[in-house]
Amino acid sequence: MNGWQTYRLEDFIPFTPDIYWRLLERINEAFWPLHVLAVAIGLTALLLALRGLTFWLASLIPILWCVIGSLTLMAIDATGALIPLAAAAIIAVTSVARSIQSAARPHE
Repeated sequence: MNGWQTYRLEDFIPFTPDIYWRLLERINEAFWPLHVLAVAIGLTALLLALRGLTFWLASLIPILWCVIGSLTLMAIDATGALIPLAAAAIIAVTSVARSIQSAARPHE
């Protein structure tokens, strides 16, 4: 029972730092043209936030999360296929919250 006390943090890391950085490098090479698009979308998100368009910003973030997460995880692991479901749930909750917010406003 005391055997677990001999473990160190390094024992739980499945690969060396060199392998991790090489994996990150290969992912970046595979998705290179998308970096420019990601920067443009990030600037758009910043502009939406500065203008106070929170609904559009809240809708943009899960969509981007879905695309980036799916591409990355499907390239590495099969669990990336579940990300679109989570993003759809976030978009649905955002839409419901928006509906509740607009229904709660007094109509003039």
